[in-house]
Amino acid sequence: MTTEVLEVAPVMARPWRTIWFSPRRTMRELLASEVRPGWTLVVGLAALHGALATLGGLAAKGELSFTMAAMPTIIGVLQVVFGVLIGPFLLAFSGGWFGGQADPEEIRQSLAWSYAPFAVTAVCWIPVMLAGGGPVAPGQVDAPSASMLLKALLLFAVTLVYVAALLWTFVLQVITLAEVQHFSVPRSLGSIVVWMIPLLLLSMLT
Repeated sequence: MTTEVLEVAPVMARPWRTIWFSPRRTMRELLASEVRPGWTLVVGLAALHGALATLGGLAAKGELSFTMAAMPTIIGVLQVVFGVLIGPFLLAFSGGWFGGQADPEEIRQSLAWSYAPFAVTAVCWIPVMLAGGGPVAPGQVDAPSASMLLKALLLFAVTLVYVAALLWTFVLQVITLAEVQHFSVPRSLGSIVVWMIPLLLLSMLT
């Protein structure tokens, strides 16, 4: 009696856990999966992180109010959401100049799951918001108390986490885009920078 071993395609990748340090393997598993995990939650949490960063920064300065927070919060959330929805079409277009082969849906998978570090670290801003209520910036008070110094240290630590998460998210976006497009990391970076330059110039003019 013989036993046949059937090869079964991976049903679902584990991008929340593997994308951090194995982005290329994670993308290969995602694209090969019969059922791909949804990316809505990771993008939603990343957008929430942007909103919490805005609100936390205002709370730390004692300036948290609806009028101060509404517009920058909305803009930050829309940047993440529209970046994932519209960005893949732009990157598919610019990637074609560098020999890229991915379609927008494959690129969307790479962009969305690259936000995992930014999404997971969203909770870091909650303590800042809870501790807010008074200014912590240097020069705003004559003699800062111990509680204000603790708030300042907390804000500094969370800001470091925020910057590190942003940088790691960008690194993952470059690497995963290179994987799905089947070209080198420098070409991946080039296809992203093509769109970053006009956006930066536009932000400087507004």
